[in-house]
Parts: sequence; structure tokens; C-alpha cells
Amino acid sequence: MKLKKILLLGGVIALGVAFIGTGTVKKLAAYAKHEVQSFADKAGTPEREIERLRDEVKSLDKTERQLKDELAQEIVQADRLNKAVADLRTRVTTERADVVAFGESIKKATTQVSLGKRTLSIDDAKRQLKLDASAVAQREQTLKTMESTLVNREESKSILTQNLNEIQAVKSDLTNTLDALEVEYKALRLQATKNKYHRDDSKLSAVRDGIEKLKEKLEVQRVRIGLDTGKGRIDAPVTESVDDILAPLTGKKSNPNPIGD
Repeated sequence: MKLKKILLLGGVIALGVAFIGTGTVKKLAAYAKHEVQSFADKAGTPEREIERLRDEVKSLDKTERQLKDELAQEIVQADRLNKAVADLRTRVTTERADVVAFGESIKKATTQVSLGKRTLSIDDAKRQLKLDASAVAQREQTLKTMESTLVNREESKSILTQNLNEIQAVKSDLTNTLDALEVEYKALRLQATKNKYHRDDSKLSAVRDGIEKLKEKLEVQRVRIGLDTGKGRIDAPVTESVDDILAPLTGKKSNPNPIGD
């Protein structure tokens, strides 16, 4: 069960790395299959595999940094382009209105047309109108191109943001999974150690015998010190009465509460 979990985790990490690098389901599946099979062929101890998987997770840091660099650049360029589009849109709107108004003035004129401080004949005014209209049309085309580019920039920024969020979520999830696996594995090791000593009666018996022998040695040492200091005794004091001592022979016991006492 533990091996299956580790194999599965290895596959998930492989998918996380491949996802950012390729972006295709077919390549993801092939890469994951290769990674899992590779580990199955050279499976090591759980400790080493957890360590290896942590290195895999850490390798995602480089991808995360690259995404942040690209996103930062895209944000700045999108902001600058957005401002340029807004400025050009305002200019085109104003110039279009001016050209239309100039055309209306030409239609109303009979011989001459006023353009600012200048006075133009109708033919000259029409030629000027044609130039102005062409310039506005070109600016409108430029505006459309810039607006289309801005849409692409915003889409690119959105994709980069999603990828960055995804890689950060993958890192967090994999790290938490590895932490949980490591805790579980350590708990299993501790339980296995306990079970080993519980099953090994000979070792436990040897430990108990050693403890009893040590207690005996300490007791002997205490008695020996007591004899050296004169505070020890070889025989315990006799507390029984004579009647009690002879009771097995006479069948009589001393009365603990004699009448008259």
C-alpha cells in the first residue's frame, strides 16, 4: 500500500512538471507512464523515494520563477498598450468628428470654405478633406490592430496567471501529501519497532532477568554497607511470644487481649 502511494505521488509530480512544459494530454500521459515505470524498475527505500520526490517538487521552483518573470513582463506591456490604445481612440474619435464636420461645411459652401485661419476653394477643400479622411482611416486601422494585440496580451496574461496559480497549487498539494506520507511512514516504523520487541520474548526475558540481577546486586551492596557501618543485621528481631513459638507443639496461643490487662 505504501509503495502504491509513493508510485502514485511520483506520477502526480511528473504530471505537474509536464503540464507546464508541454500542455498536451498525450505527452502528459506518456511522461507520467515513463516516470512511474522508471521508479518501479529501481524502487528504493521509502525514505529515499520521499527525498527524491521532495527534490522533484523543489524543481518546480524554476518553472514558478519563469512564470512570474513572464507574467510581470506581460502585465507591464499590457498596461502600456492599454494606455496607448485609449489615447489613440480618443484622438481618432476627435479627428473623425472634425473631418465629418469639415465635409459638411464643404457641402454647404458655394465658392469658398474656411479651415481654421485659411480660406480654401471648394476643390482645394475637397482635396484636403480627402487627405484628412485617409489619415483618419489609417489611424482607425492602426487602432484596430492595437486593440487586437491588446486582446492577445490580456489573454496571454490570463493564461500565465492560471499557470502560475496551478503550479503553486500543485507545489502546495504535493508538499502536503509528502508531509503526510512521511508522518505515516514514521508512525509505521515506530509501530514495527514496538511489534518487534513485543514478539521477541527472548530479548524481553533477557532484559527482565538483567533488571532482577541488578536489583539483587544493589540489595547486596546495601546490606554489605550496613554491616561495615554496624547498622546492618544478619537476623531479623523475633517479635513472636513464647506461647506463639510453641503453639505448633502445645496447641496453645498467647491471648492478645488477656482479661485484666
